[in-house]
Amino acid sequence: MRKFSPSSAHIWAAETGCLGFTKIAAEVEKPREKSEAQLRGSACHSLVESWLGIGRHGERADVVGSQFNGVVVTADMYDWCMVYYSVARKLAAESVKSGVETRLVFSPIDPRCSGKVDFWSMSPRGVLTVVEFKTGARSVDPRGNLQLMMYAAHLLGGSAVEIERVELIVVQPSAYDGDGPVRVWSAEPETIRAEMDRITARAIAAKSDSVECTTGPHCARCDYRHVCPALEAAQGYTLAVVAQASPWAVTPGGLSAELRVLQEAAELLKARVTGLEAEATSRLKGGEYIPGYGLERSSGRVKWTVPDAQAIAIASMMGHDIAKPPAAITPKQAAAAGLNTEVIDGISERSEGSLKLVRDNLVAAKTIFGVK
Repeated sequence: MRKFSPSSAHIWAAETGCLGFTKIAAEVEKPREKSEAQLRGSACHSLVESWLGIGRHGERADVVGSQFNGVVVTADMYDWCMVYYSVARKLAAESVKSGVETRLVFSPIDPRCSGKVDFWSMSPRGVLTVVEFKTGARSVDPRGNLQLMMYAAHLLGGSAVEIERVELIVVQPSAYDGDGPVRVWSAEPETIRAEMDRITARAIAAKSDSVECTTGPHCARCDYRHVCPALEAAQGYTLAVVAQASPWAVTPGGLSAELRVLQEAAELLKARVTGLEAEATSRLKGGEYIPGYGLERSSGRVKWTVPDAQAIAIASMMGHDIAKPPAAITPKQAAAAGLNTEVIDGISERSEGSLKLVRDNLVAAKTIFGVK
């Protein structure tokens, strides 16, 4: 038995990914309890879905501080939702067909393989657009994004409109990586279909009895790393490498070689540690005893139990002004909302980022793709 999903395609469907993941995913049950970040993300998705359903967004004063799906909506959450709503609303207005939170089933891979598209649209100009709304801090790139490419391939197969171009969009206002809250990647329909054929072939290969887990960058985002035999074996090698006293760093070449080895070792160790931490936390919550570890609740922040507008009104009656001064959204958010880019360019500037150490292959790749 194997378990496939578009959201985990970056692990099992990537050319250098882990086919063994599909076996572990089918055998090991994931913790059903959602994290606070996941609950916030789900609330944001549902909130924007409701706005798109009625054709208008909620007012800031009414939404911030209120509860939606059991989650108190913060000012940041509202701002994130407004960016996504602006993008989806504009695409929907220009489309001949669109959908929100649409469930797609990938039967050629497995009848149980399915995923939900946040938003999609087809324009009269023959452009299929697939939008993913992210609320996490880890930046997600739409370029070659396997999850979005699977969604696009499925929609291409059922389209009555002749599609000439596919656009994959990631809306992620919560990631401060310098690329802005809205990232777009365009591809030819043939590219999407060819990639879907390759993904299907990977799924067929994953059903072989001889598949094994393999380690790599994908381990960092794997929900089953705490039970992965390959990662456990790599952990032993990593510790041996870290423990060695090495004279490599004497020369520039030696410095580069040792730094690469230790960076890769650190990534593997981090993946293993975070996986074990998540497993230990889940077991402790379930009442199991883990020697040497326990759960301790951190000091939560103090927050209003009434909507912001009501708190401001109460303070005002007592002679205090506790309202924040009005603040503009970012230039990138303003562009996504439709403000003329020439106007934005005249009253904004990009500050110079700080220097950071990167590998040459990343610098080269960014140069090739024209990424700044």
